[in-house]
Amino acid sequence: MWRRALLAPATQILAWLAMAASCYPRLWNKDGKGLFMLDAWIYHHAVAQWHGGGDLYDWYANPGQQLWPFTYPPFAAWAMTPLTWISDRSAQVLLVVATPVCLAITAAALMRRMGSRADLARAAAPWAALAGVLFLEPVGKTMEYGQINAILMALVAVDLLAVPHGSRWRGALTGLAAAFKLTPAIAVLMLLARRQWRAAATMTATAAGVTALCWTVSPRESADFFLRAMWDPGRAGFADYSGNQNLKGMIARWLPEQAWTPVWAVGVGAALAAAWLLLRRLEAVRRDRPEDDGVVEPLQLAVTMVLGLLVSPISWSHHWVWALVAVAALARAGARWQAPAALIGAAAGLAVFALAMHWWFPEQNHREQDWPVWAGIAGSSYTWWALATGAALAVSPGRRRTPAPGDAGRPAPADGG
Repeated sequence: MWRRALLAPATQILAWLAMAASCYPRLWNKDGKGLFMLDAWIYHHAVAQWHGGGDLYDWYANPGQQLWPFTYPPFAAWAMTPLTWISDRSAQVLLVVATPVCLAITAAALMRRMGSRADLARAAAPWAALAGVLFLEPVGKTMEYGQINAILMALVAVDLLAVPHGSRWRGALTGLAAAFKLTPAIAVLMLLARRQWRAAATMTATAAGVTALCWTVSPRESADFFLRAMWDPGRAGFADYSGNQNLKGMIARWLPEQAWTPVWAVGVGAALAAAWLLLRRLEAVRRDRPEDDGVVEPLQLAVTMVLGLLVSPISWSHHWVWALVAVAALARAGARWQAPAALIGAAAGLAVFALAMHWWFPEQNHREQDWPVWAGIAGSSYTWWALATGAALAVSPGRRRTPAPGDAGRPAPADGG
């Protein structure tokens, strides 16, 4: 009955209309006045003044205080060039609307990979995107700023969840995302853990090739970014800011500044080692039960991309749009394997990303340094959730209770890509 209702044309139209309506309060206030999306405005004006002869990496949205520069590689500037063909307000609207659309694309790829029928995945995807907009703070913040997080997530999710394992193109979209913004490059760990050498090579070659091409076209900007701007910690923002949800942010809100980098470096090493072991443990589960790859692969993707958020020096809360994939993958694994750790992790994730406790306390201008210990813990909730859930999943990934419908006779996917 519920399948028939979900697939009904009226229900599907309603889903897309509701998803579109969810954009309105992000774009206009109750008086009908347009709201301002800072990051989308930066993309538009930074790239426009660059094409007008300005400097891409010495431009600031707030030049008086040297705040809010353009922080992406030259390929991103070229990719964002079409935004300059329209007004800055139109660019803001476009990027806000793109977020739920890309969430729906990601959700469809994820549900299809986890075993849903294609028609059900397509029908449920806009409802999943709507839930993300309404209840997940990273999604709401992405829309508030007019950010590109969901677009990059969709590229990676479609590439690593929807493109067949044997395809020569597997890895290409993720390589483009890595050339656009460096952090998606962490996805190569998942491909290496699964021993998908060709896909890893395709991803690396795509990112390197696009970057090299941009270096040829824009040598001054490329040298400026990769040799100077990329290494300037002050360009991205303050590490101790409450919105920085990662190991560096958690450490910076607790320890003196001189201890930040060495303690963070140790934490990064430990997180990388632990995540690699977890990826290999999940890979062992897949080898033992090939029919469960539709559960294992989304979990591996979630582990990898959350690892990237944890170890990056700056991971603003809106970068955590991968919460959608992580929570859904944990819930599916918990149900499939009767794994309490995964189910608890999914439920805790919903609570953590809905409550967004880092905004509960005084923030900005280093006021986070005055937080009491309990606020420091609550104010790093995304980080603690990721660490605790990863540890629980590593201890016991769970065991499948009963064969899933459709397992019999289903061939394991080719894994040589």
